[in-house]
Amino acid sequence: MADDNSSKEEKKTYRVIDRRPTYDDDPAPQSGENSTDQEHAHKQTSPAPPTGGETQPGAEPADGPHADDQPGEQRQVQIEDLVALILNVLRDQAVISLGMHFTAGPATAPNIDEAHKAATLYREFANEYPDIIQSFIPEEYKQEPPPPSDLLSSLAMAINLVQSQSLIQMGLIADPGTGLVVKNMPQAKKTIDLLGVLIEKSKPYLPKDAVRNVERALTDLRVNFVNQNKTP
Repeated sequence: MADDNSSKEEKKTYRVIDRRPTYDDDPAPQSGENSTDQEHAHKQTSPAPPTGGETQPGAEPADGPHADDQPGEQRQVQIEDLVALILNVLRDQAVISLGMHFTAGPATAPNIDEAHKAATLYREFANEYPDIIQSFIPEEYKQEPPPPSDLLSSLAMAINLVQSQSLIQMGLIADPGTGLVVKNMPQAKKTIDLLGVLIEKSKPYLPKDAVRNVERALTDLRVNFVNQNKTP
């Protein structure tokens, strides 16, 4: 009888499960599995908590910011940062004064005098730091031609861009980005309507011969749209 009791006590001791939370918060053992075997495997594979304030290589400290976030490790403000900040402030002011910023309601009326002052100050300040300005420009951009310097060239570029996009959406030319011909007539209609609005608003600033050319191009696009809409 004593041997039976001793056997039961040994068995009971063997079945005790340590339910203290583990270091890596492993989920509880699934039902039907040998809890003791899982506990034994966990003790073999789980890393020990850091002691004595030490951390394992590649691990962040449990309490306190990352080493890179320490104030002494932060990147100090350079002269290039200050020049860029001033130029951004002046550029934004010129855009706001021209009424060309996004608003929740209708665009605000332009203040040409304020815009002119901000643009002049921007140019004069930038000319004092040409080397720093060049450091802002990515190398690939330095190989591109300068942007249009007059309104007529900018309008021509915008009209050509929208016109080309409508041809791509009608499936008349391949998309230069993918090399594929994909027809999207609903989008093509929106793009042609957009071109009509752009041309209508640009008429006062375009020469008469340019107006005739873009209106003829718009008519051709609308005819092509009707024809393409008839074909699958």
